[in-house]
Amino acid sequence: MTITVTAPNGSTVDFPDGTDGDTINRVMSQNFGSKKGPDKYQQAAIDERKAIFPDQDAGGSYGNALTSDAGFTRRLVHGATLGADNTIMAGAMTPFEMIKRGTFDPREGYNYAKAREDLITGEAQKNTGVLGSAAEALGGAVAGGGLAKNGVTAARFLSPESGLLARPAASAADAGLLGGFSGAMEGNGLGERAENAIKSGLAGLVVGGAAPTVLGTVKGLLSPIVSNIMARYNPKGFAEGQVARAIHESKISPDQLSLDAVQAANEGQGAYTLADAMGNAGQRMLSTVARAPGEGRTAVVQALESRQGDQGRRLSSAFREAFDAPQTAEQTRTRMVENANFEAGHNYAPVKRETSPIDVTAPVAIANRSISPAADNLARAQGAVPTDLAARAGIERSEAALRDPIGNALKEARSYLAAPNLTLSNVNHAFRAKTNIDMMISKATDNKQGALVAELVPIRDALDEALARSSSNYSAARDAYRTAQRRIEALDLGKLTGAKPGRPEDAIRAFNELPDAEAQTAFRRGYADPQISYVQNAPFGTNKARPFTSEATRQEFDAFAVPGRGDQLQRQIGREQTMFETRNQALGGSRTVDNLNDHAAMAVDPHVLAKVLSADWHGAVKSVINAGQNVLSGNTPEVRRQIADILLQSGRDIRPDQLSKMVTDTIKRIEFVQALAQNAGRAAAGGLAATVPDVVAPQRIYVSPQR
Repeated sequence: MTITVTAPNGSTVDFPDGTDGDTINRVMSQNFGSKKGPDKYQQAAIDERKAIFPDQDAGGSYGNALTSDAGFTRRLVHGATLGADNTIMAGAMTPFEMIKRGTFDPREGYNYAKAREDLITGEAQKNTGVLGSAAEALGGAVAGGGLAKNGVTAARFLSPESGLLARPAASAADAGLLGGFSGAMEGNGLGERAENAIKSGLAGLVVGGAAPTVLGTVKGLLSPIVSNIMARYNPKGFAEGQVARAIHESKISPDQLSLDAVQAANEGQGAYTLADAMGNAGQRMLSTVARAPGEGRTAVVQALESRQGDQGRRLSSAFREAFDAPQTAEQTRTRMVENANFEAGHNYAPVKRETSPIDVTAPVAIANRSISPAADNLARAQGAVPTDLAARAGIERSEAALRDPIGNALKEARSYLAAPNLTLSNVNHAFRAKTNIDMMISKATDNKQGALVAELVPIRDALDEALARSSSNYSAARDAYRTAQRRIEALDLGKLTGAKPGRPEDAIRAFNELPDAEAQTAFRRGYADPQISYVQNAPFGTNKARPFTSEATRQEFDAFAVPGRGDQLQRQIGREQTMFETRNQALGGSRTVDNLNDHAAMAVDPHVLAKVLSADWHGAVKSVINAGQNVLSGNTPEVRRQIADILLQSGRDIRPDQLSKMVTDTIKRIEFVQALAQNAGRAAAGGLAATVPDVVAPQRIYVSPQR
């Protein structure tokens, strides 16, 4: 026994006996149902459109396309408002429809207005097809992006520690909410709006959750292709974009980069480049260029090797300027000695002609005690004055039988001042006597006769004091000569300190205890000599700046440099250290990468040949693809050359306005792409929500079953 049902088109369908009426109605509706005809509001809208466009068949979403005035703009607005444009515009037009229809019921006015807006939107959907759906999706992306920019997004609650699934979950939540809202804006009546909200919300959850993963995959597939096209079409622009990205990563502003380069050039380091100023970001990018074949590598290698060879000259110049040392220490010392002797000759000239009386008792007394203590004691016991040599002669003659070179030398020194029957009495003769004793001390010093020097120096010093008391000319000349000698000694001390570094505290204290500014100048000139000698004699490739980066050396340099030049010296040393690090990053380390890139450029990769000979076709193809990955990623020889040209700029060639424009344009492009990626789920949800209400379930029809 079966139940036979006749469809509207006359065909019949048999159902098993006992099938309930709801099941029969559902099956028949799905297979033979037709859209319900327009209601009075929709019919009124169709009639109005016919009156406006009489040459076209009316219908819109209820029939055929009516007019071309409903197009992409309408769909873009529909997406941008997340489907709320019909509802908003209908609400705005309700008062006018109430007047037009002669009704006081706002619901009637709203229904007429809403039907007209739905008809226009339906026409736009039918007229524009797939491109219109894309425009609608774009509008949804703009709306979603605007909400995200203002913080209306679940992603704002994410943190760097959020798990792997957190971002897709946030994207799903955002798209679900937007999809639900967009669905609720579609349809008429609470029931239909609720149904559309659920459908669109669920669709948004699915699309939004999948969007980050799908987009990441698509980006991974398309990125090499896009990069390759951009690199070949505009290598300079592509290179600028890559450098701008590195500048942004360095966290250093273009203005600061330009300022650093100009300051370096002004301080004698014109070889300091943009790559150096950028720090690690610039060094690593330059390394990429230097490790792949092409003109870019040649330019980088030549530039880095050339400036490394000039590092010693730059540092030498920096030390000369910082320590005011235009000559070597030996040249400076020779000049200082010559000047001291010349000034001494000029200053002592009046002393040689001076006949003022002088008392030489004190130096003679010292000589007496040193020559023969016994004779001196006897003479003093008899009341003899020191210059009475006759009172001492007997004992001294008896002691002369013993060989005493020191005693004999002391007698010679005393003989310049006194004799048994004569005592020196004027300044000019006393000055000659001191000169003779000075010569004796100098000779004994050269012969390493320290004991004799120790005996002669007190005699000389006592005579010196007697001359100073007796002659103002001598006193002034002596003080000037002593000052010159102390400056020469300061030069020697500085050279010794620079050659044999010790505790900086001791060296700085000795420097501060020097008698005057001229002595400090001499010290710093001597101190600079060993530093300059080191950088001039260090072999090529050595980082000549490294020994001067210790904390102890920094303290000494700050203390000893000419006031106001210490900071500049530290900057210069720091730049030299950076420039060496740039060279080391670009050219140092393993040469494996360089060799592989060279093999790839020559197309003679031994790995490929080995795999072919062993019939490992899969491995051979993989090696070929890997060999060409630089080209696929846009890292072409021309791009590398352009990058090298940019990174090797220096001084005033680095224009901050150009760098700022490069960075700004690149950031805008990145932010635009990121915004599209972040809101792709929202866009898809918004576009899908706008189309879901069109795909409504067929209207149910009720057919009386016939047995």
